[in-house]
Amino acid sequence: MYSPQSNPQPLGAVKVPTPGTPVPLNTALVTAGVCVATDAIPVNKISIVSLPSNTGRVYIGVAGMNKSTLAGVLYVFSSANSGWQITNNRAENTYRVDHLYIDADNANEGIYGGIDQV
Repeated sequence: MYSPQSNPQPLGAVKVPTPGTPVPLNTALVTAGVCVATDAIPVNKISIVSLPSNTGRVYIGVAGMNKSTLAGVLYVFSSANSGWQITNNRAENTYRVDHLYIDADNANEGIYGGIDQV
């Protein structure tokens, strides 16, 4: 069961080993033992930054996202160190980290960031 070690909780680096195969945003949390892959992770805020070493685009979206058509894509990081954030200040924990994925144009590129719960 998801049990944040801190609030905000760092996501850790999430990289895409094979472009075209989206990776769950909770991958580093699972690896760190903060949760298991099937845990629901409701949050109030998600902040993501593209890795400084990225040379290509990185995409964030939902299950089944397609970076070629942008179907299911929420945001495209077009450069290193660019950021994306979503916050809901009116309701508690309305976003689900376990429903988000990333993909990249180049292998081993990705994101890092943090999440926050109310």
